[in-house]
Amino acid sequence: MGETRRKWMMVGGVALLASTSLACLTPRAGDDVEVTRAELAGVLGSWEGGDDARVAAAGEHYVELRSSGAEGALMAGLRLDDGLSSLATDREHHFEDGRGAGMLGCAGPSEGYWEFDSYADEVTVEVEQVDERTRRVWLSAAWSDGSGVIASFDYTPTVE
Repeated sequence: MGETRRKWMMVGGVALLASTSLACLTPRAGDDVEVTRAELAGVLGSWEGGDDARVAAAGEHYVELRSSGAEGALMAGLRLDDGLSSLATDREHHFEDGRGAGMLGCAGPSEGYWEFDSYADEVTVEVEQVDERTRRVWLSAAWSDGSGVIASFDYTPTVE
């Protein structure tokens, strides 16, 4: 088993503890990045997820994470207008109303059967340097109905 890290994140004014195991999942490569680890948990509408997180799509400007479990399935798609590499490390980046970044959240009884499908009102992104090339991205997103997700992933640029 790998090392586990924990980090407090704010989602819709509520502090949640994000736990990240450093055990790697199957890497997912886009045209310009490789995502090697993913975590996704939260509640969207009446659906809760947090088990079996994986990367469904990865690129410099869009990363999609999915998780499924006994309580349902979640999907979180992060869009960054200026790309992952534009984010400074060791500081929080706040985005509201889709300006500069957006998060599409979907949830339902299983993947592809989404009963919740909405863009987040607020997205917070924090980036830390893991090693010379790899960065860890911590995300939180909040919706006006009280829904929220926390997520993280590691990425390495594949082009210089």
